[in-house]
Amino acid sequence: MTSALLSNFFQLQLETSDPEEKFLTSGVTWKAYESLLASLGNTSSYRVAYLLGTLEIMSPSRSHELDKKAIARLLEVYLEENRLRFWGLGSTCFEYEWHDDGGSWYRAYGNENWEFADNGLMRRREASINDLPIQESARKFLWARK
Repeated sequence: MTSALLSNFFQLQLETSDPEEKFLTSGVTWKAYESLLASLGNTSSYRVAYLLGTLEIMSPSRSHELDKKAIARLLEVYLEENRLRFWGLGSTCFEYEWHDDGGSWYRAYGNENWEFADNGLMRRREASINDLPIQESARKFLWARK
């Protein structure tokens, strides 16, 4: 079933009118996830999440987006009026490669949320990191060591 879904993966058309829609599937490889992100580009209105082979694609409703923006504005005004420092930070998706002492290579990927102290140093880091075993010949990041 999953392979049938993935074979037509990039033809997927979600409704972009008001209803919120979700598509959830499992057994998705990191490579398929990367390919999907590349095909959606930077201007996609879809929200895409990936964790341990499970992929979720969501098309948020307009009412959801308007509610979210209204709450964010109210929170921003409250924090400014009470002279409380704040930063909207969000999260980031990363990918890197490493090898163990035995020479086995891994590609690490995941999401991180960061919180910084007033002095600019990282105060807290939350991460969901997955290590995928790879062959050395499959490495993507090839730069010289210093």
